[in-house]
Amino acid sequence: YKKFIERWPSNTKHLHNEIIWTEYNPYTLTSRPSNRHGGINFGALNKKDGSREVFIPRDGTMFLGMDYDAYHVRIIGKLIGYDLPKTSVHQWLADQYEVDYSESKGITFQLLYRGIPEEFDSIPYYKKVREYIEVLWKESSKKGYLSTHNRDIPLSSIEGVNPQKVFNYLLQATETELNMGIMKKMLEFIKQTDIELTLYTY
Repeated sequence: YKKFIERWPSNTKHLHNEIIWTEYNPYTLTSRPSNRHGGINFGALNKKDGSREVFIPRDGTMFLGMDYDAYHVRIIGKLIGYDLPKTSVHQWLADQYEVDYSESKGITFQLLYRGIPEEFDSIPYYKKVREYIEVLWKESSKKGYLSTHNRDIPLSSIEGVNPQKVFNYLLQATETELNMGIMKKMLEFIKQTDIELTLYTY
C-alpha cells in the first residue's frame, strides 16, 4: 500500500480496503480491450522500474500467470492454414534465421507487424503470410470493410489504412475473439471455486 501511494499518490480514490480496481474498455476499434484506469496502464506495467512489485495477492492466495507460446505467430498459422510445430515456435524460427532465440523474436515481430520483404519467401510460413495479406487487402478493399469471425470493421474507420494495417487489425480482433471464448470457459470452470480472474492482458 505504501509503495503504491509513493508511486501513484493521486490514485488513492481508486483503492478500496487496499485493493485497486481496474476498468476494461472493450469498445476499441479492433475490440482489443484497453485497461488504463486512473492513470495506470494495467495492460503494460513496466517490468524494470518496480511498478509490478506494488501489486501483491491477498493473504493466503497467489498470482498464477498463464501465457501462450508465440500466440500471434500461431494465430496467423491458423488464419493461413499453416501447421506450426508444437514445440517453441520462436526457437523454430530462430533456427531458420540462424540466430539466437531472443534475436529471433525481434525479427519475427518486425516482419509480422511491419511487413514481409520477398526475400523471406524462402521460409514457407512467411511466403504464405505475405500472400494472405495481399488477398486480405484485395477482398477488404473490394467490400469496403474488414471481416473478422464475428464482426465487420469499415476501412474508412482505420486511419492510414494499408494492407499491413488491415492485417494487424484482423490479428488483434481475432486474438480478442479467441480470448473471450477461452475466458468464458475459464469463468464457468472457476465459478464454484475461490479462483478469481484478476488481470487479462494480451
